[in-house]
Amino acid sequence: MEKRIEELEKRVDDLEREIEALKNASTIRQPYKMSQRGTDDKGSAALTDNGTKSGQDQRGADEKLKKEPVDLETLIGQIWLPRIFIIVLLIGCIFGFKVASDNHLLSPAIRIILGYAGSALLFGFGYLQMKKDRKTLGLVLFGGMVSLFMLTTFAANVLYHFEPTPVAFILNVLIVSLGIILSRIYRSEYLALFVGIGGFLLPFLIESDSPNMSFFAGYETLLYIALFFFALQQRYGILYYASILLLNMTFLVSAFLADFDDQQLISIAAGVLIQHVCLFGHSLLKREPFVFFPAIIFTSFAFVSLWWVSAFEDLVFNTFLIVAGLIYSGFAAKGFQRPVFASIATFACFLLILNLTAYDLKGIFMLIEGLIAFFIGAHYRLKLQMISGLIVYCLGAFMAPQYLIDKLISEESLYWLVVAATLALIYRLTKHMLAAIFLVFALLSMISQWDLVIMEGYTGNATQMSLSLVWAAFAVFSVLYGKLFSQKAMRLFGIIFLFFVLLKIIVIDLPIVSLWLRAVLFMAVGAVGVITSRFFYKGNTLAKEQSVGKDKS
Repeated sequence: MEKRIEELEKRVDDLEREIEALKNASTIRQPYKMSQRGTDDKGSAALTDNGTKSGQDQRGADEKLKKEPVDLETLIGQIWLPRIFIIVLLIGCIFGFKVASDNHLLSPAIRIILGYAGSALLFGFGYLQMKKDRKTLGLVLFGGMVSLFMLTTFAANVLYHFEPTPVAFILNVLIVSLGIILSRIYRSEYLALFVGIGGFLLPFLIESDSPNMSFFAGYETLLYIALFFFALQQRYGILYYASILLLNMTFLVSAFLADFDDQQLISIAAGVLIQHVCLFGHSLLKREPFVFFPAIIFTSFAFVSLWWVSAFEDLVFNTFLIVAGLIYSGFAAKGFQRPVFASIATFACFLLILNLTAYDLKGIFMLIEGLIAFFIGAHYRLKLQMISGLIVYCLGAFMAPQYLIDKLISEESLYWLVVAATLALIYRLTKHMLAAIFLVFALLSMISQWDLVIMEGYTGNATQMSLSLVWAAFAVFSVLYGKLFSQKAMRLFGIIFLFFVLLKIIVIDLPIVSLWLRAVLFMAVGAVGVITSRFFYKGNTLAKEQSVGKDKS
């Protein structure tokens, strides 16, 4: 036996020495994944046979990790200076057009020709700067070229009526396409963003006596699709978010500026649905979506619901909600973007309840749906789903003032029973003290309303006495429950609430009730207090608590 112990001690010593040797050895470093675009797995450093990087590669990776000092002269002179002053140049061109127009220095045709010539010059100078590897300056000039061209086309179409609307629209589409191509060639996200903003604003720069909303929605949607796939291909996060925002903003602005009929609303509803389908398809790709994607797709679904409820009848809208809820719940069950997909399914169900159920039953169904959604989130450990369920549940609970009980058997009584039952289930699942507090107040409110309904035909004295007795009984029940289930907080609540009932009797009931009712009240409440005090001298649980207290003292 002693030999075996000695052998085990030697083995432990050997293992300790091996662990120490491993700690002192060179650590294995994971390849550094570049966050910038344009790098891939092929550009990573070569690995040795043991799977570790060579010392030279490790030093190179460490140098990349170090932040280079910011050169303010380069930052201001090469980046921000041209960006700011190209705007100043464009403003100067606008003022120049204004001066020439007011003083009749140039004819309208000459002004338009000069505007297009200026755009061509900006393009030429921008191309030369790109050739000389002055990328920032060249991109700024390209952006100025697009802006000046669109402003000139706007003047030719709206101010001077030289160009018909179709021609002006085609010219602007061509210049936007050229800007996207240039951003693709020179890999500039900011140029693509600048051109994209101009593209979304293009319909507002075209004069039309009878605007075609279907054409407007179709153009904006196609532009979004182009920018969406371009941003995905190039991994441009800013352009990705901006295109989503710009499409919805242009639709909302057009809704305020124009009077829509049902057909025009349907066109916009179809556009936002196509946008949401694009986001949904992106979420199913193996490639990880951009950050903030859950908030983006959830907000997109909310906008789709807003436009669809405005554009379609209840039957179509309810069908859309059912289909969307089934699709999202099905994909969530299979593990695709489970937190946000489950929340969207919950939201679709919530809207369906609001649209389908009668007013008296909305609160009840919202409580049940919120509870189910919360339990699903708790089962799969989805915090977002739990929050969504609690929001829906709280919206149903906030409707409590609208469910004041006036009959014992009614929708109002059913509502309060559902509130009490669901709070009890939530407390059982979470064991959270806040759920217990809400449960106690829900039960107290329910039985108080029932008592007032029963005593409706009696005098105010009898009603107040009955309410005091019901509250005293509730206090006794709280103490008894706390004793049976070893809940000290419930026992303390029962005692405090019993004193509150006594205070109510003295302050409110005593001045208004007759002498014989005073006698009944005091005898009843006094007996309840004495009987309740006896609970604290019986039972093993409380006896043990008292003995522990004595031992500590």
